[in-house]
Amino acid sequence: MKKKVGKALDKVLESLDPLPPQRTPPSTSSPPSVLNKSTDSNIFNTLSDMDSLLSSTVNNTKGPGSGGTLDQRLDHILAILMETKAICERNEKEIVALKEKIISLEKENNTVKRELRVAKESTNRYELASRFLTVRVLGLPVSAEERAATSPEDRNKAAVKNAYDKILKPILSVAKAKGHLEVVPQLKTTIEEGFRINSNAKDKRGVPYPPPLILRFTHKSYRTAVFLFKREAFASPGGASPDNLNFFIVEDLTTPTLNKMKELRADDRVGKVWTTEGQIRFTLVDAPSKVLKFRGVYAPLSEIIK
Repeated sequence: MKKKVGKALDKVLESLDPLPPQRTPPSTSSPPSVLNKSTDSNIFNTLSDMDSLLSSTVNNTKGPGSGGTLDQRLDHILAILMETKAICERNEKEIVALKEKIISLEKENNTVKRELRVAKESTNRYELASRFLTVRVLGLPVSAEERAATSPEDRNKAAVKNAYDKILKPILSVAKAKGHLEVVPQLKTTIEEGFRINSNAKDKRGVPYPPPLILRFTHKSYRTAVFLFKREAFASPGGASPDNLNFFIVEDLTTPTLNKMKELRADDRVGKVWTTEGQIRFTLVDAPSKVLKFRGVYAPLSEIIK
């Protein structure tokens, strides 16, 4: 008990502001007893405040009430401090364990992301390969024969015949003249199947575009001939037939590939963007003559454009 009280008094005395250095008092100054009384009063006031604070702390923590001894109350405070320290140590260990777990989960997450990206790229390549015989014809108006057809099958046949007569046959004729083909193949020899797909695309005036037409060739050589000679067959690069038919023939690409091309075109650093056999090619504004390849449609632009 005496040791605890003595330590408490020591701390109280240390917390007191040091007294200013005493000057040599004149013979008429107040007796030293006045200073001693003031100091004693400060100490006892501080001890009284400490006791009040101690009692308040003990009461708030449901410790020994006013009937408990000072030893009991101090022991209670020390027990609370030790318990708090133990809780802090446990929390610190848990924090360290959680940090390690987070690091492990981040590594695992990065691995899963890489594997998922590889799987998605593989799926996209497989889907592109399944379309290596197909093309999309954009801008081909619906013919009178299509409108008059009474069944979806007849409408598709009319659309394919219209595309062959107005677009494909002129291109294949140029391919034959250039020695790429021996003969100009007939419709049934050239196209395996074709059909329109629904589209809500509209021009600037709000007029709907003709639904795109999907054509599947019977042989890759015919598809290749179309892309090689479509510009020579008509007056303008997009294609303008003698009937003033404006159209585009493009590869039948997957949605992820189209999205990546759109992202590339929106980048100010990129010049031209196109595809060859489903693979994205592009040039940069700073190097328009250098053709770059995009390695996978799920790769971020930062990996390709430095």
